[in-house]
Amino acid sequence: MSKQKEKYMRSIHMASAMLTFNPGMTERAFRVGDVIQFYPEIAIDYYASSLREEPCLQHVIYDIYKFRFRPIAKYSHDLDKNCYHYLIEIFPDFKLLCFNWTKPYKSYLKIDKWYKGHGQLKNCGNASDANENIPPSIMDSIFRTGKLTGIYENLLLQDFGVEDKKNNFKYSKKGYCYADVLNWYGYSKNLKEFIANTSACKERYIVYNSTEELSAGSDIIFSVDILN
Repeated sequence: MSKQKEKYMRSIHMASAMLTFNPGMTERAFRVGDVIQFYPEIAIDYYASSLREEPCLQHVIYDIYKFRFRPIAKYSHDLDKNCYHYLIEIFPDFKLLCFNWTKPYKSYLKIDKWYKGHGQLKNCGNASDANENIPPSIMDSIFRTGKLTGIYENLLLQDFGVEDKKNNFKYSKKGYCYADVLNWYGYSKNLKEFIANTSACKERYIVYNSTEELSAGSDIIFSVDILN
């Protein structure tokens, strides 16, 4: 295992996502030191073909990463027969699910082709429970166990200038989403600009010992050491 691979496979930062989603009355608290299990998911926000066929996973801030990857399998879904969800390989033993609901295969990711890009790391539920085209064995193969080493809040949402963008939200004029927040920092224009615009947030990191220390509705990021 290369030094780069060992470093980034040992520790990742991801949005809490499905781990803290609980529609019931009782919410589970997470604490530093907890052992968690999850299905890793990647949201590929921007990508381009890569001549370099070498894995890469580089942390930018919060759940945002730069990466080089290749899709190794695709799975159809009921909403559009021309669109597919993907199994993404960054390293041979680090694979993630990528959900795609709108981009047709003809103009999107091709199997076994190398790409570079950036996007978000998070986690999902067992997709094979809801989609018979995704084999349970695939979900078993990406299932990970890790140890929580840090809990902190995504401050990008706190600083987001809602009034500046209130009439230009991506999906609705009535409310903004995370994509609107990222783009406000320059994410869609230039990743270097985004990194510069978010540098102050890194100086304000506060690591918590438990999710109970954060207010309800906080956007939580987990630092996780991968165990297997």
